[in-house]
Amino acid sequence: MKSLIRTVLIAGAGQAGAAVAFEIRAQGYEGQVILVGAETHLPYERPQLSKQVLQVGDNELRFIRESDAYREANIELRLGLEIVSINSEENTALLSDGTLVGFDRLVIATGVRPRFLPGLSGAGVTYLRTVEDALNLREVIKPQSRIAIIGGGVIGLEVASAVVAAQGKPVVIEAGIRLMARSLCERTANFLDSWHRQQGADIRYGVTVARYEAGTLTLSNSEQIEVDHVLVCVGVEPNQEPFVDCEITVPQGVLVDEFGRTTNPRIYATGDIAVHQHDGSFYRVETWEHAQLHAEMVGQNILGVQNGYNHPVWFWSDQGSLNLQVVGSVVSGREVCRAGNRQSSFSIFRISEDGQVLGCTSINSPKDMAMARRWIKQGVRIDHRALANVSVDLRNCIV
Repeated sequence: MKSLIRTVLIAGAGQAGAAVAFEIRAQGYEGQVILVGAETHLPYERPQLSKQVLQVGDNELRFIRESDAYREANIELRLGLEIVSINSEENTALLSDGTLVGFDRLVIATGVRPRFLPGLSGAGVTYLRTVEDALNLREVIKPQSRIAIIGGGVIGLEVASAVVAAQGKPVVIEAGIRLMARSLCERTANFLDSWHRQQGADIRYGVTVARYEAGTLTLSNSEQIEVDHVLVCVGVEPNQEPFVDCEITVPQGVLVDEFGRTTNPRIYATGDIAVHQHDGSFYRVETWEHAQLHAEMVGQNILGVQNGYNHPVWFWSDQGSLNLQVVGSVVSGREVCRAGNRQSSFSIFRISEDGQVLGCTSINSPKDMAMARRWIKQGVRIDHRALANVSVDLRNCIV
C-alpha cells in the first residue's frame, strides 16, 4: 500500500493536519507529504488562543513542533496558502497561488471558522479564530474595559475569565437559558453562572444583539449597553467550500466513516471538519483530543491499516481558577454527585441502570475525571451509593 501512494496532500495546517503528517512518517511512509495551511505560522493548538495567549505574562504562542521537526521528517510546508478547488477525477488540487498539486491521498483538516452575525463586524468587533485575532483582543482587554461577549459557551467563558483577570468588566450575552447548554447539565451550568458572577461577570440570558453602533450595543429587548469592545463566539461553520464539488460533504462538514474515509476512497477528513453519523444524525467533535487521536488514526488508515475510532468525547476548559472537564454523556442515566475535597470542587457522574459509567463532569476534580475515563474505557460497573459517599475511595466503588 505504501509504495502505491506517492503523495499525501493535507489541507489544513492545524493540530489535526500536523498530527496526520507526523503519524504517517511514524508509520514508515517515505513518499511526499505536503501540508497546506492558510496561516503563515507553524501549526499550533487553538485552545491556547482563549487561554494562555490572552493572559498577562507567559503568553508566547506555542507551536506543535518547531520548524526543524518538519525538515527532519521531510514534511513540506506550504503556509499562507489555501486549496481553492479539487479535481477528484484527476486527483489534483489548485492552490491559492495558482499551483496545481497532484495527490494519491488527500486529507481534509481545514477545521471550522466562527459563525458571523449580521451587523457585527469591523472596528470594535472580534471573532476569535487565529493568533492575530487573539493578540488584537488582548490589546483591548485592560483594567476597567467593558467587553461584551456574545455567546456563553466555552470560548466566551474563558475570555470572560481573562477579562476579569485583567481587571476588566465582561458582559456575557447568551441567547439561551443557561451557560454551555450543549455541553453541561443544568446543575453544572448553574454553578458556573454563580461562580462567574462572583468573579465580576455580568451575564444576560434570553436576549440577542439587535445592533452595534459606536460603542453602544442594543439588545433584542431594547436595552442598550455601553462597551469598549465586542467578542462574538456563537458557534462555527465548516471550511468546506473547496470540497463541495467532490460530493463528500453535508451541511455540517465532510462526512466520514468510522475509519475517517469519505465516499471517495482517496480522500479522508479529520479534526473539526469531519462529520460522523450515528442513528441517522450528523455531528462534529470539536475537541483537542479528537483532533489528535482521530488524526493519528487517519494517518494509519491511509497506509492500509483498518483502525476504527472508539473514544468517548472528552474536553476541558480553564476558566480562572476553575478546571472544568467533561467526558461522555451529560444527560443520560442516573445523576450521581460526588463532593470534592475543597471549595468549588465536585464531580457529577452519569450512571446507567446496570451501573455502567456513561459520563462525568468535574470541577477541579482531576482524579475523579481520570477514574471516570478509565471506568468508561473498561466498562466496569459502579455502586452509585458508594460513589456518592466521599468517605468511600473511588477504587472501592466498583462492584
